[in-house]
Amino acid sequence: MTAEVQQEARQQYEEMVASAEAYKSPYEQWKEAEGLPTIHGYWVQNVFDVELTPWSSRGGSGVFINLEGTGGFNDTYLHELAPTESSTPIHHIYDETIFILKGQGATTVWVDERHKQTFEWHERSYFAIPPNTWHQHHNLSGNEPARFIAMTAAPRVIDTFKDLDFVFNNPYVFKSRFNDEVGYFA
Repeated sequence: MTAEVQQEARQQYEEMVASAEAYKSPYEQWKEAEGLPTIHGYWVQNVFDVELTPWSSRGGSGVFINLEGTGGFNDTYLHELAPTESSTPIHHIYDETIFILKGQGATTVWVDERHKQTFEWHERSYFAIPPNTWHQHHNLSGNEPARFIAMTAAPRVIDTFKDLDFVFNNPYVFKSRFNDEVGYFA
């Protein structure tokens, strides 16, 4: 192989690597549009001390966490609501589990606006939001913030469907998971 051919092959390889490094998955593009930073690494030193950024689309403040070794399968985020603050109602087709780090509040969940269910939570509560249900979190304290950590399937769902409208505005009801049954969260 001549030096000229080797140089050309090296340049093609470097362009290919640069292109791969510059690629942003649909999930990464969505996170960027949300305006929150992402913590990367192998661990988070202290979830109580992590600095959060205002989260305009959901209310409160938050940060994404994408740890090494997860392979983009799941993600995590921290979310904090100020005293008496409520999050913006949202629904999405991916699973989400929530662990309350501090504070007390309530979450309202519904498929049909006429059948809302609200349950209360406090420090160390753990619960799951059924897929594609509307939900809204409320900090019930008048003087303390409420902070929770959530794990979701957002990366694989957003990257699979590559359509945010499908993920966040889908009317499908997963009736086998939740269909506004009275007492579901009891």
